[in-house]
Amino acid sequence: LVFFLITTLFLNYIVKSKFGRAWIAIRNNEPAAQASGVNTFMYKTLAFTVSSFLGGLGGALYASFFSFISPNSFTFTQSVFFLSIIAVGGRGTLWCALIGSAALVVIPETWDFVADFEMIFYGLLLIICMMFLPKGLATLLEPFKKLLMKISGKGGAKLEKGGI
Repeated sequence: LVFFLITTLFLNYIVKSKFGRAWIAIRNNEPAAQASGVNTFMYKTLAFTVSSFLGGLGGALYASFFSFISPNSFTFTQSVFFLSIIAVGGRGTLWCALIGSAALVVIPETWDFVADFEMIFYGLLLIICMMFLPKGLATLLEPFKKLLMKISGKGGAKLEKGGI
């Protein structure tokens, strides 16, 4: 939990920094980012380095938790599970991955009958999300996000003094 919190704060900081803005610009339109003066090669290399570090950290935590690691530790089912997290949660933000992992970890743990049919459940969930929620479960939270932005005063135009 401590590593999760530290990593989440670290990634949140990076996304809001100059590096995160450059990565978003590269993701959205690489030629436009390059024309704007963004060194795309350097930022792509940095993205690879950060993701490799996080992958290594995850592997180290996995190995220390189970006290053993081998290629047989990672099955096809786990690969489908990891891809399902992104497809179900959505892509593009840190919170999408958290929503997807929470949904796919909590549901099989709380509903016993799902554990017996995990692959079928993941497949059905993937099909449903691809058909009806192509941007993931995070799109279901958009109305709440807009409401919170409106309440906090951060969304939309603010009234000036004396304005209508």
